[in-house]
Amino acid sequence: MIPFHKPQLEDRAWAQPLLSRFGGDGSEAAFGTYYVWQQVYGFEIAHHKGFFLARCNIGYFFPMGEGDLQEILTDLEEDARQREEPFRFVFSEPCDQKLEQLCPERFEIVENRSSADYIYRVEDLIRLGGKKYHAKRNHISRFVRNYEYCYEPVETDLQVRECIEMARRWGETAANPEDAAGELEAIRAALEHRQELGMVAGLLRVDGQAIAFAAGEPINDTVFLQHFEKALVAYDGAYAVINHDFMTHCICDYVFVNREEDMGLEGLRKAKLSYLPERLLRKYAAIARTI
Repeated sequence: MIPFHKPQLEDRAWAQPLLSRFGGDGSEAAFGTYYVWQQVYGFEIAHHKGFFLARCNIGYFFPMGEGDLQEILTDLEEDARQREEPFRFVFSEPCDQKLEQLCPERFEIVENRSSADYIYRVEDLIRLGGKKYHAKRNHISRFVRNYEYCYEPVETDLQVRECIEMARRWGETAANPEDAAGELEAIRAALEHRQELGMVAGLLRVDGQAIAFAAGEPINDTVFLQHFEKALVAYDGAYAVINHDFMTHCICDYVFVNREEDMGLEGLRKAKLSYLPERLLRKYAAIARTI
């Protein structure tokens, strides 16, 4: 079997260059995705014949690297056979075309709309110009009128603890407590190891209390991946303000920001669409047909 292992912080040194060069713009092209979510999704990774390989509880990710891709696909199929697991892939476009070219009619490929990544122009989210962003500007104006607030970069252990505590409070109101608990552990891993993971984070304070934060990492020189954005809903407009201030202070040097998927949640989908994404990065699942 391919020697998959749980992601370790030291893996980032070899993994992120491969992900940045060959991984495209999807959330799977950031090492932090595998590290912070490993307890929830069972991520494992491997450095194999010049490729970054990853697997989780729903299948393999499309190989990212340079070399004989056909050989790597054969190795992965053998790995699945030895594990006595179905040979499945999850990936972003245009890997669906690559897979079909290399293995014509070998896989049944199905699009997963709930996993599509929302990609925005950073400049649009900073400027919020024109009629199309009128409602967002109103939310921010109302927040500014109602609260004395400040934005801070997250740089100290105290700020990290404040963000984690705020996320815990946010989770108390979540519809699915089990999912919220898993996300809290991912947030903890991201913030506590933000420097090793190359992540940046920012928070909002009102009356000295942390009421919102955001965090993410670069995918490449052009695209930034925003992993988390949380706010206490009691503070009307907090989500709009943390979104705008985080973009302004932390992401202004990037062209695009990937704000990840909506998980099929109606409210989250509505919120992400309201920011008018530049495009949706389609995601797919593929399972090998029985020969």
